[in-house]
Amino acid sequence: EEDRLGITELKTLVASQGVNCVYVSELSRLARTEKVLWSLVDYLQTNRIQLKCLHPSFTLLNDERDEIKFESRLMVSTFGTLATKEAIEKKSRFARGKARKAKEGKYNGGAIPYGYKIDTEQDNLIVIDEEGEAKIVREIFNLYENGMSQMHIAQEMYKRGIPSRAVRTTKRFTISLV
Repeated sequence: EEDRLGITELKTLVASQGVNCVYVSELSRLARTEKVLWSLVDYLQTNRIQLKCLHPSFTLLNDERDEIKFESRLMVSTFGTLATKEAIEKKSRFARGKARKAKEGKYNGGAIPYGYKIDTEQDNLIVIDEEGEAKIVREIFNLYENGMSQMHIAQEMYKRGIPSRAVRTTKRFTISLV
């Protein structure tokens, strides 16, 4: 997180243009973990750069900009801990949501296996693509059962002009897809 684009840009501005004060609408916009937040606070203090935060409202450094005010230290500690807790809970909520969708057979991101599709009319339910790819999967299975190798099946699908979902421009059936 410490290498986020915004933080990198901030440090570049500090070095090149002599920034002496940073304003944030809320502390969690600066960092979402205590470790990174304290690293940035240390960076600001070392470079004598004031931090002014709107929510919660505080100014980081004293008037001489040589030390962190006690009240500000308390704010950074408290809100840094809360931001870390929220990040952990958010990750947990996403994981529970993905697991629930998977259990319900619904799309939750990532690649859909060949032969299936997303039915947007049924709340993103993953269904067999009976009209398209499922027929190809059955054909591949039959060819393999009849003794054709994976390499030859891939070549056969290519000869027939059957498209794969390959991202590459060739859109060629591969052994791994078979």
